[in-house]
Amino acid sequence: MGKIKYELVLWLIVIIPFVLVIIYWDKFPDTMPLSYNMNGHANSYASKAVVLLIAPVINLIIYFILLFKIIFDTTSLDNLKTKRINYIIRLISHLIITILYICITFYYIPHHL
Repeated sequence: MGKIKYELVLWLIVIIPFVLVIIYWDKFPDTMPLSYNMNGHANSYASKAVVLLIAPVINLIIYFILLFKIIFDTTSLDNLKTKRINYIIRLISHLIITILYICITFYYIPHHL
């Protein structure tokens, strides 16, 4: 049961951006800036699907890569300390990506709409 609880926490962190995109989809314009120049002006644009989903999809890919590393690399997971370190690394990496995504994406709503 403990393993499932830990994976559920990671899944919730990974899924939060997808849920937020679904909830706020209509608040974003069809075309959004993809990158900015040194003066703060947008220099390339993309559809909102690309801009809003690129970070959550990358986060999901990272989740599965790190999960498969744990599943297939049984030599380094023999002790409890290594398992905890792996979980902490996974947790921190997903938290960082999710928090940055939420801050950057939802900064856009009140300033550009």
